[in-house]
Amino acid sequence: MAAGFGISTDTAGEHHFRLGARNGESFAVSEGHSSRTAAHNDIASVQQNASVAEIVELDCSLRARSRAIQSGHEHCQG
Repeated sequence: MAAGFGISTDTAGEHHFRLGARNGESFAVSEGHSSRTAAHNDIASVQQNASVAEIVELDCSLRARSRAIQSGHEHCQG
């Protein structure tokens, strides 16, 4: 099986994409989208941006890092 994206609809009617490995395991799952088109758009964004994305060592929790990014700070605490 080739690695790739798949789109599914959950019981709440939200559409999620999964990025699967060649062994069939999912290693990334998106948030819920209101439409299949929105899920497709996010897949296109991942495909476009992944090739230029930097690998960053995080010295804090993902939640703290997310809050720092949202508030415009480069570094986070805790």
